[in-house]
Amino acid sequence: MLQVLSATPDSVVAQDSVQAAPVSEQDSSANPVAADSASVQDTVAVQAPVDSAAAAVTVSKPLKSVLYLGGGENSPWFHLGVLYAIETYSVPVDSIVGTSWGAYVGALWAKGVAPDDIQRILLDSDLDSLAGFGADDASAGNERFAIPVSEKGFPSLRQRFSVHVDSSGALHRRLKKLSPDSSSIESSLAVLRLQESLLRHKEGYRIPFAVLGCDSVVGNSYDNIMSSLPVFDRQDARDHISGDVCPYLSLPAEDSPDELAIIAVASPLRGEYRGTAWKRAIREGVLKNLGTQPGVIVRPHTIADSSRNGWIQAGFSALESKLSHMAPLGKRNVDYASNRVPSVPWFKFKPTYDSLPSETHNPVKSYWNASDTGLVAPRNFAYGFSQFPSCDSVSFNMLSDGDVLVDANIEPTFDIAAGGFGSNVLGPNAYAELSFYFVNQMEIALTLAGFYGGNTFGFTPHLSVERLWSKDWGLSVAFDWMHLRPLKSYINEVPAMARIYEERKSDISLMLHYRINEHVNISADFLFADRTYEVEEKIYYTDSYNVYPASQKLRLEYLSGDGDRWFSRNGLSANMELGLTSVGFDFGFDEFIPTFITVFGDVQYSLSPKPFASLTAAAAFATERFHKEGFGYVYPETSGYRVLDNTIRHRIKPTPWRSEWLDSDLASHEYGLLRLSGGLHYHGNGLWLFSAYVHDFEENPTASLGKHRFVFEPALRLSYKSVCVYAGLSRIVDSETFSDLKKFKDYDFFIRIGNYDLF
Repeated sequence: MLQVLSATPDSVVAQDSVQAAPVSEQDSSANPVAADSASVQDTVAVQAPVDSAAAAVTVSKPLKSVLYLGGGENSPWFHLGVLYAIETYSVPVDSIVGTSWGAYVGALWAKGVAPDDIQRILLDSDLDSLAGFGADDASAGNERFAIPVSEKGFPSLRQRFSVHVDSSGALHRRLKKLSPDSSSIESSLAVLRLQESLLRHKEGYRIPFAVLGCDSVVGNSYDNIMSSLPVFDRQDARDHISGDVCPYLSLPAEDSPDELAIIAVASPLRGEYRGTAWKRAIREGVLKNLGTQPGVIVRPHTIADSSRNGWIQAGFSALESKLSHMAPLGKRNVDYASNRVPSVPWFKFKPTYDSLPSETHNPVKSYWNASDTGLVAPRNFAYGFSQFPSCDSVSFNMLSDGDVLVDANIEPTFDIAAGGFGSNVLGPNAYAELSFYFVNQMEIALTLAGFYGGNTFGFTPHLSVERLWSKDWGLSVAFDWMHLRPLKSYINEVPAMARIYEERKSDISLMLHYRINEHVNISADFLFADRTYEVEEKIYYTDSYNVYPASQKLRLEYLSGDGDRWFSRNGLSANMELGLTSVGFDFGFDEFIPTFITVFGDVQYSLSPKPFASLTAAAAFATERFHKEGFGYVYPETSGYRVLDNTIRHRIKPTPWRSEWLDSDLASHEYGLLRLSGGLHYHGNGLWLFSAYVHDFEENPTASLGKHRFVFEPALRLSYKSVCVYAGLSRIVDSETFSDLKKFKDYDFFIRIGNYDLF
């Protein structure tokens, strides 16, 4: 209003004023932005002679404005609309105070980042996991019920837990998830993206800016902004810090006569709040006193369109409707668009591991691929590192100097698993496993597993050491002690001369492997075996023979895709083996078959033209030869016992079920194989059909079929993680009996539980 004050009859003082309460010195120090903008009112004295007397007229300058940006859900988008309107109508903003998402958006804009660029940052898919972007987090923390089934291996229920000792020496156990916690990883990556978006702008503030945090903490540093955001605390992923909890809205401490407060509130006047109860209580407690707050309240009445664009439009319209209340700011030329600061994402992150124990640095560092750029690097790191069971809770914190502090829980971890597997060949078997995982200069995994099914039982300890000398080297040692005996209902269908009633194994295997790149691995495999085969005594004059195979192989593997041997849905895989094998037979006197060369190779390609349909084509070849003086390279010499000769021949595996037990028609020193398979399924569950052609170049004398053999196997498959039920019909014929494929009564019915390979 215009006040006219009479000092003397010859002088008049005119002054524009805005009704406001004065700001005390103490309150100004508590709010540096308000104190900065609340300077002493400047006046201009204008004197003119009136009846030969001087008259002084004092006129005030326009008020300074402070933009207050609060927090709450959807506030980033609402504040963007407010900023678009401010730039469109050239509303002067002399300083900014923000909290929560208001601090984030306000800080970027105060640095000179265009609203369009801020919107692009907020629309980055890496930020989708954060709350406050229009998501309703009322159900946060309510995880979907999941059965603790082993992810792979033998079908089993599994529990995973880590152990640690506190400072008092007490031992604690902590349950862990069986697979990497993707929600936690994505939240950590989202926080990193937020931090990166602030630190990519090194320029100072063009417009004075301050953060209003918990307990009225005020500042404008990078740490002040991040601590105000409603993101997960690094110490406890379930606790939120600041942001929506405190203080929710950014409000001036007190009204100032020299300041016009523009207060942006993203909560509509009308509309039901759907957030959590505790957030509703905080929100209502703050908003109920908003009506007595001096200043211009920029707030939507209702929200008809709750999309992000709808909230942006609401912010624009809310400020637009308040333009008449901003007349005290005067008309000033405000050019927000000049010399904009470009918003270019960080090209490469520089990780630091100071928060981790020193003995874990080497294996942890190896997961960070130096060639990865942008957020690809930390994402690949987090998911790769979390695959090892003793590592979890990966988090990132970008420091003010641009380095990324990597943190994680790395504790000794145990797995306890119990389940079962079997088929109509091996019968039912119970399975149990105890595994231990540890990180110290390298990744160490020890598994003690065993199974028991009456006639079939075994114990299979396995030690694996990864990241041995570098990230690409690994070593594994395994011992297989097994007694494998097929059911009588199966073995009685096999000709007596070719029957193996039981295979007893005491095998020690060693593998040293090197990872050339993400697709190619090379390994050296060594096997030292002691085996006993139980045969038909009436034919071979004794019920068992001992065999001592030993082999050294060099293996090259290529894998691109899912890598499933039988039920692949996409990708290409190839294997090549070259080795030397020698076999000793114990017949009561020394006899030795010379060392022979083995060559094996296969390639498989799968595609899914539709999500519910998959096709696979595969080819394989194998040969075994040794040099015989005067004869050149020939097939390994016979032991004199044809059934034992089959045990050292390649075991041909044309279909999933046909690899269950030794079959004379699928054993050869030299063969070629072509396989076609396909499935109509839902995520692997459904109808599958396998067909294969096998050419036996050796023409195994114990085989009942000719050298051209065909396998046909239709089946149903139900699979959930490690649990796999595979049941159907299978038939093998040769070129002479090919028409018998139409006789379904001659097919072998099978059922198999578990995707395993005991051979």
